[in-house]
Amino acid sequence: MRLLHERGPESGLEVPQKGLIGATSEFTSRHQRPLSAESRSRSGLISASLAELAAKSDELAELYYGPEIADVVRVLTAKPSDGAQLRGLRLALIASSADDSDSIRKATYAAGLLDVLAGHQSLTAALCAKALSDSLRLHRSIAAETCKLHLDVLVTSKLVETDGVAYRITGAGKVDVAKRQSAAAGRLLQLKAAIKAEIEESIELPILDDEFHRIWLVLEDNLTQYFITRGEEIVAEIAALIDEGATAEVAAEPTRSSSLTFLDDLADAVAATVTTAERKIELSTAIRDIFSDRLGPAAEWLIRLATSFISAAAMGLEHQSAEAVANLLKKTNIVLDTDVLLSLVGLDEPEHEGVVSLVRRWKELTGKVLVAEPVLEEFARHAHIAQVEFDHVQHLLPGTPEDRLILFKNVFVRAFGRLLADGHAKRVQWKSFIDQFRGAKVYDWQPALTTLVYDHGLEKLAPRSSREANLEVQVRKYLISLADETRSQTPHAQDKARRDAQLYAAIAHHLRTIRSLDPAANCVLVSSAKRLASVEDKFKIAADYQIVSTVSAMLYLVSLMPGVSLGLSAMKSFLFEGYRPGLSSELERTLLRMVRASKERELAFAQRGVLMKTLRDRFVKDAHEKGLKAPEERLVAVAEAQALTPENQPRTLEILTEALDKIGASHRVERENADLRRKNAELERELAKRRPKQ
Repeated sequence: MRLLHERGPESGLEVPQKGLIGATSEFTSRHQRPLSAESRSRSGLISASLAELAAKSDELAELYYGPEIADVVRVLTAKPSDGAQLRGLRLALIASSADDSDSIRKATYAAGLLDVLAGHQSLTAALCAKALSDSLRLHRSIAAETCKLHLDVLVTSKLVETDGVAYRITGAGKVDVAKRQSAAAGRLLQLKAAIKAEIEESIELPILDDEFHRIWLVLEDNLTQYFITRGEEIVAEIAALIDEGATAEVAAEPTRSSSLTFLDDLADAVAATVTTAERKIELSTAIRDIFSDRLGPAAEWLIRLATSFISAAAMGLEHQSAEAVANLLKKTNIVLDTDVLLSLVGLDEPEHEGVVSLVRRWKELTGKVLVAEPVLEEFARHAHIAQVEFDHVQHLLPGTPEDRLILFKNVFVRAFGRLLADGHAKRVQWKSFIDQFRGAKVYDWQPALTTLVYDHGLEKLAPRSSREANLEVQVRKYLISLADETRSQTPHAQDKARRDAQLYAAIAHHLRTIRSLDPAANCVLVSSAKRLASVEDKFKIAADYQIVSTVSAMLYLVSLMPGVSLGLSAMKSFLFEGYRPGLSSELERTLLRMVRASKERELAFAQRGVLMKTLRDRFVKDAHEKGLKAPEERLVAVAEAQALTPENQPRTLEILTEALDKIGASHRVERENADLRRKNAELERELAKRRPKQ
């Protein structure tokens, strides 16, 4: 396999043929979710069968899998002249085999330093630091002291040697570089196979190799750019929390970009690789679902990569700021916003394990974790309205993880479904479950607070005093003006502005109180929302400190403490924080629930976009036949609002049936019959083998 023996310009080493794809041999059995027979036959070739084929024939492997192999070699032999994205991907792949934040950080340093030394005869710690910083184009240079710590570990492992001043890679170190590259190549092939398999399962159709190659190039380019940006954002947030001066070294301000916007752009870019309209919609939906699922093998690999990228972006931060981090944690209280509080109790939420880890670690490090009355009000409202959704979807419970992610809107219903699925609850226990959080009235938060204090050790944040009354009024006016600009002039938006203003004023009061005792004390609101960050930018109650930060930044900050390490499950927020696949309307959710509850039909979730497009086209046609004239968007909005009224429901169901037939949603009975025919054929073949030969 000639491609696999190209020499890596950074290491000067050959990439061993066997190791490059040997790691893929166990992939199908351990990581790949079940597919249709057609999907299995194709996706399997890119994992286990690829390893088997390579073992039998180099020429065949190169002939049929040239693009995959060439892509692996391109990434794993990135040149100094290549962009930081490609070199960052290479380093992240090499370091992404570890299972916790501390091990990933150490592996990132080891891989980066060994690569630097492999290209030079010898370097001092300071020159290693500069070369590594320049290679990844970090916003600040890594401290020489940081590199020396990790170089000394490599010396102890006999991968590097030193004369007390300069460091050189040893023969064992060169072998280690080759092994790391080989293992990383296998992981890259596994990642590609995992994503291909999940897309095929989602759309229930095989993807041709050429088509997937185009998809992969788009994914690779966009994801590496996003990982680097995400890492810089998290580092900027941490620097702003630790020290005002450190912020300037990283970025002018945390960019607070929207992961949701990025994911929409990524899905659209992937969809643009195909030509047919229906295929575009299915691919776009599948990409959104895969990256919001976080349960499948693709998500696991991507979380590892994201964590490794962030470790690379944060190189040196833990050594330069260790003392500042320790002081910050001891003197900082954190306040949980509504989204974070819901993730704390929501067993099925993407950030659940991360938030639980953050709360537990923060309390272990002597910090307080607080919750404010306006947040408790919103939390109690979610618990109060959960009953309505439970009544509508209890026949679908517990549901698959995908069902709960898409079909169930309420966090408490999703959590109860998870308990049912895990065998930790029975359906009749719903009332006792929800009553832990639900009060007698909509905003009655006393039961919720009692549970949160008992289960998680949270403390209640004191409300604002009379000194902050004017601040609350000003903040509320400001937030209402922002709502007006976005045309969110709804009663809920007004109520949200009221609660946010109360929350901000309460934090201001708390800051004044704790700083009267210790001027270095601080308070941080942990939230994925951007609104209070914009409020702080305007009103600046914390002076030079940052008081709003994300779950991912706070988790990484905690992980910088000596002896603290976070598992991969806790670091899911490093990928797409707070993202959940969206539905275009409540009608779409209702119709999907109806299809799921049906005993006659099955519909892949990735086909829901095509389903709704077909349905809306029919709504417009019906409106035109009735002589109605208006923009199509208006006709659709009116039709959807009236679709499930008693007089329109029969026609809606008729259109739904037509739409399902048009997009080929499979009949359950037909599928079961096909499975029976397949099993019957297998039995006949087995019997034929056992019959005595005549």
